[in-house]
Amino acid sequence: MGRPFTDRWGVPVQAASERGVVLLDEAIEALVALAGDPVAGAEEAVAADDELVLGHIYRAYLLLYGMSAHGVASAGGILKGLEGAGGPVGGRASVRPCTFRPPGPGPPASGRRRRAHDR
Repeated sequence: MGRPFTDRWGVPVQAASERGVVLLDEAIEALVALAGDPVAGAEEAVAADDELVLGHIYRAYLLLYGMSAHGVASAGGILKGLEGAGGPVGGRASVRPCTFRPPGPGPPASGRRRRAHDR
């Protein structure tokens, strides 16, 4: 499952190639700067390096950004595909994709703070 590379901020990112990490950095910059196309950048990063777990997670995040039912379903599909990836991850890629659950009706889960829109 690749090896650790360092992104432009000095954080280790698990990947198979440095090119994917560079493309992911550019996609993140596009979102932060509100310039360019972060979705296309994330797609390009994952196309360059399918083992770039953080690239898949970033794609899922961007799909959730629009808060549409289609985006939630697509993000869930991306993250479900990562469940069996296994292997050590570090830095910004240290997440547990299998904990993603689309929001649903009903009371908030125990241990979660109640928010204004939770009714």
